[in-house]
Amino acid sequence: MTGRTRRAPHGLNLSEEGLEVILRVARWRRARYGGRDLVMTAHAIPIINTPRLCLTLPGPEAAADMVNYFRRNRAHLAPWEPPFNRAMFTQAFWRRRLRDNRRECQKNQSLRLVAFHRQQPAGPAIGMINFSGFAQGVSMSCHLGYSIDVAQQGRGLMREALTVAIGHVFEHMRRHRISANYMPSNHRSARLLARLGFVVEGYARDYLYIDGGWRDHVLTSITNTVPLIPDYIRATQAERSPPD
Repeated sequence: MTGRTRRAPHGLNLSEEGLEVILRVARWRRARYGGRDLVMTAHAIPIINTPRLCLTLPGPEAAADMVNYFRRNRAHLAPWEPPFNRAMFTQAFWRRRLRDNRRECQKNQSLRLVAFHRQQPAGPAIGMINFSGFAQGVSMSCHLGYSIDVAQQGRGLMREALTVAIGHVFEHMRRHRISANYMPSNHRSARLLARLGFVVEGYARDYLYIDGGWRDHVLTSITNTVPLIPDYIRATQAERSPPD
């Protein structure tokens, strides 16, 4: 089964700069790929292409690649990530995790994307984008986390990836709100999230234990401007509607 995204991820509350990025990417796609940038596999696993990247949920066969990603980026990520469990550096851990990631995606419980160069979709992995903590009911929210290979920094790749990933989560996974938090010293993330349209909502003291101590975090979010109605409310409204 295949699917086609629209020309730009609708419903994003973006800055003018962020919107221009989306439009520029969309024009590039139409010119080169006819706008066909989203494929859904037979198991409902998305494959999202951008001009330079391929975002998807690889299967257990990618376990060795994931171990290598965290090994070569261990020092790079240590100042920003909670302490890594030793199991994360084993293939057995990643075979289970990658299977779980796909199951959660199929149930609309999370979206844990791995980024690859578009010309190298089989690896190596160069980044990760995790939409987790999917809340249903009247919240319809989730949390965003991400990382990129130390060798790929400064090229705009994460911005390119997040632009389309956020659009996919809003449009295809029916999220109303996405939150993302960062440490005050993480200036790269602060700039990136601001350009994507995330708005600072607060400040949390001693929020997470990272790099040997409790770290404050800046709290931000972006909301979907398309007025979504929670599924159970839509179902109730449908039951009350008179028959034609």
